[in-house]
Amino acid sequence: MTGMDIAELLGNLGDFFGAIAVFGTIIYLAVQVRYSKHAVEANTRALENQHKLALAQAYQVRATALDEAHRERGESTFMPPIAAKLRSGTFADLDPEEQSRCRDMALATFWRLDNSHFQREQGFITDSHWEHMTLPQIRKMVPIWQDWGVLENVDMRPAFGMLIDELGAEIERSSEAKTTA
Repeated sequence: MTGMDIAELLGNLGDFFGAIAVFGTIIYLAVQVRYSKHAVEANTRALENQHKLALAQAYQVRATALDEAHRERGESTFMPPIAAKLRSGTFADLDPEEQSRCRDMALATFWRLDNSHFQREQGFITDSHWEHMTLPQIRKMVPIWQDWGVLENVDMRPAFGMLIDELGAEIERSSEAKTTA
């Protein structure tokens, strides 16, 4: 074996090990890119969840303030006699001041349930709680809100408005079915 043969052999070995090194580097980079992609996706999900939580907290503050304002006006020494009148009569039997107090109480309930609906949309209320607790309350309040004019001039979220419309139509169909039966 001559010097040229040895040099050629060493050159071939260098090319071979260089190719293996390049292949190993490509595999390493592919693994790193994959891990980086997963880290970016996890970070994006975390940021989205933080954004949802911030929205939910801001909405909670708004709903609580509105709830407290209307509840404060509605809850007074006037409410027990008004409640007694409602048990024996209708909303129309109340005087304008009593009707206004009832609307304030109903508005407080509206804002609390609207907030619960928003919290559910953000994923902070379980389906079970929604189906067994919140939705029945909304279903119970829709006819009251409609009869008492609570929904007039209320700037509600479109999603909650759609739910109220759907429940109102469902309640209307149910009462029509009962009257025809």
